Amino acid sequence: MKNYEIGVMFGCFRQGFDEGLETARRIGASKIQVGWEWKDKTPEEQREIYRRIKSHGLGVSAVCASLDGIHDGDMSVVEPAKRSIDLALQLGTNVVTSHIGVIPDERNGTWEKMAAVAAVIGEYAAASGARLAIETGPESPETLADFIDAVCPEGIAANLDPANLVMVGGFDPIAAVRTLAHRIAHTHAKDGVRLSAYSAAQQYGGFCPANAGRTYVEVPLGEGEVDFPRWIAALEEVGYDGVLTIEREVGDDPVGDITRAVALLRSCMK
Repeated sequence: MKNYEIGVMFGCFRQGFDEGLETARRIGASKIQVGWEWKDKTPEEQREIYRRIKSHGLGVSAVCASLDGIHDGDMSVVEPAKRSIDLALQLGTNVVTSHIGVIPDERNGTWEKMAAVAAVIGEYAAASGARLAIETGPESPETLADFIDAVCPEGIAANLDPANLVMVGGFDPIAAVRTLAHRIAHTHAKDGVRLSAYSAAQQYGGFCPANAGRTYVEVPLGEGEVDFPRWIAALEEVGYDGVLTIEREVGDDPVGDITRAVALLRSCMK
């Protein structure tokens, strides 16, 4: 099986900058995914950040942005998105990931508004040699694939998060890899369990009943519904050549959970 690089979503360590870099190096990660909080720093400051990352023997897999305004057709997100793309390129990667809200299954007014904003960002990304990778989960893989192909396949891609697919939409993450295939520019190695049948639109839109309780739960890798050996094999099957970036958003021992996740992924690739 292909020996993929393993990354970590940097903020999940909940540590300071240099401490987190040293932790990533120590547990065997080779890449980190960072947030977009540095997008407004000067190019010189961004280069210094990258220098410090490289000094720990690490690279950057992607920049994580917050572009939820795309769902509302809010053109004000375009400039921050462009700055996030510029930041990614300064940090040695060409991928920016983001949730953008729930893409409708039909090409209705909401779909058209989302497409209009995403197209502008996608065209900028393509011209820069980068891609905006939309995170999976809220909509079916088929709907996301159609959106990418229709809007800007040169500049828009998928960030395939298998746990989101399981937890929120009840989708098969292995089938999703095959559906999205060449459109996958980045991945999140995350695990979870679906607890209810509420739709993604209800969950992401905050429309679940007040008494619904937890509708899904994120768990450490290997303890949920994602079959990681099959998921990695499917990624190799479709020609994915990127990083497996661990995301652990919850839990009392993030460093321990991420350390064990690195070991699990390594074991899947033997």
